[in-house]
Amino acid sequence: MHQSEEKPWITWLVSGTAVALLLATIAGPVYLYFFVGQFDGPLTTDDEHWANFGSFIGGVAGPLLSLITVVLLLANLRVQSHQVDAIQQELLASQHLRLLDAWLSEIEQALRADITTGRPNAKMNLEFADMHVKNEKHRAGPQL
Repeated sequence: MHQSEEKPWITWLVSGTAVALLLATIAGPVYLYFFVGQFDGPLTTDDEHWANFGSFIGGVAGPLLSLITVVLLLANLRVQSHQVDAIQQELLASQHLRLLDAWLSEIEQALRADITTGRPNAKMNLEFADMHVKNEKHRAGPQL
């Protein structure tokens, strides 16, 4: 029940992340190829330029990775919440089954017990399995 609601959302998240990584993997080299081709020269050897470029990448990638982490954390909490609900429902069902088994056992004992009829030396025995009443008369005493 909850898993059917959960699955499309998680599938969307995982597939979206995979597509974004694939696009970044493809777009990076293509961008560098056109960047180098556009300016007709090798990449810079100036450390300051590379430091600025690294700061830019870190400034963009850091918040994006943090956002992805928060989204995955929320998804994990949601899954765990549904699992806890399912475990609680299963525990409640198990408790109900144990209670019903106990009641069934008590009913079976009551149905198998001898019932006095008020007649001397006559007992009535109920058999639960056969679902009929069997009258047992003892021959030791007088019968009415």
